[in-house]
Amino acid sequence: MNPDSEYDAQNITSILCPDPMLRTICVAIISDGIAEANKYSRSSWAINMNDDAIRLTVAHYYVCTIKKGSLWLALDDVFLRDSERNENYLPTVSDLNGWGWEMDDRDAFPRYKDKGRKRDFSANGRYVIGDNHPEAWKHIGKLFSSFIYKAVYYGQGMDPRSRKRHCSGFLKYARNQFNMALPDPSYDGFS
Repeated sequence: MNPDSEYDAQNITSILCPDPMLRTICVAIISDGIAEANKYSRSSWAINMNDDAIRLTVAHYYVCTIKKGSLWLALDDVFLRDSERNENYLPTVSDLNGWGWEMDDRDAFPRYKDKGRKRDFSANGRYVIGDNHPEAWKHIGKLFSSFIYKAVYYGQGMDPRSRKRHCSGFLKYARNQFNMALPDPSYDGFS
């Protein structure tokens, strides 16, 4: 796989998401994550791609992973802390489960820790995109964006290897096939 190849990115994305509608949603979600991370820092995110996954890395964390048949997301875990609950903004775990997102309980990274590595500050899980996606994403997307902010400002720094593995081919693919206005990270080409 050539990391700069739009063709390779298209092939991998098509294999991971054979349904065109789901592919469009997955590319839109990962693109939303790129745009959000880029608002805070042009050097804190990377797209990493191989034959079985496309990952958006923000700071030290995988925040979105497209795999065959699934989409994995890291969300701000504020909804788990009742003392901070604002009922008008935060869904419950039951709400999230009803919308198709379920927290990992035994996967490799069910939670991420902050910069001090003492406090959990994410809840990670799988999101099954259903007919309710437009409504569900209004809520899930807020928690996704909120975690990206926390990752940039309160998380561990990015591993230099993530920058070296950045795949500009995915950005070209999203721009040309889905008309997404995506930036390049500031380190691109300077490894």
